[in-house]
Amino acid sequence: MSMVKEIRDSLNISDKKAREILLLINDRIDQDKYLNSMPGWTYIHKYSWHERVLEICNKLIGGYGMESYFLSGRSKPLFSYVNTGDTYNCTVLYDYEEAKFLITSYGDWLENPERQAELFELSLDHINEAMPRWCTDASSEEIFAWMWKNDQEALESCECCDASHPSEEAVEKACIAMGYKEDEDD
Repeated sequence: MSMVKEIRDSLNISDKKAREILLLINDRIDQDKYLNSMPGWTYIHKYSWHERVLEICNKLIGGYGMESYFLSGRSKPLFSYVNTGDTYNCTVLYDYEEAKFLITSYGDWLENPERQAELFELSLDHINEAMPRWCTDASSEEIFAWMWKNDQEALESCECCDASHPSEEAVEKACIAMGYKEDEDD
């Protein structure tokens, strides 16, 4: 299947629009000329190249705007994409780590096993940050496993990064339940 047909079928758009998206994501079209032909789009010139591509793609596929997905503590997004109204609808997505465009849903992109491993590691970082000073023998992996089995609500994903942000109280509760006790002197 040609890339144009794949994009057309994935995004449910015409061949012409699919061809334009293919040219845009491969930097084979003069964006300024394209943007200047679209009334009211002068503000977009301040955006970076990939953001302009996403804004043009948004117009082409009838999306709901460009959005970015940030992880906690990072100033650069993990990815940006055209909002198509549903997590699992195909869209045009820009992966900052790989510096490339993809035609995929952002839900599928996030559920990739490598991404899940990154988010698990981030969850462990959050548990480490919340670990009580007196609980030096417990590992963040042990705390995570205990919470997964006994208190999944404490592992609810945060809106900012999809990694768990258990409270200090929840981590302390897990430490105590696992048999780690606070010393009387602390």
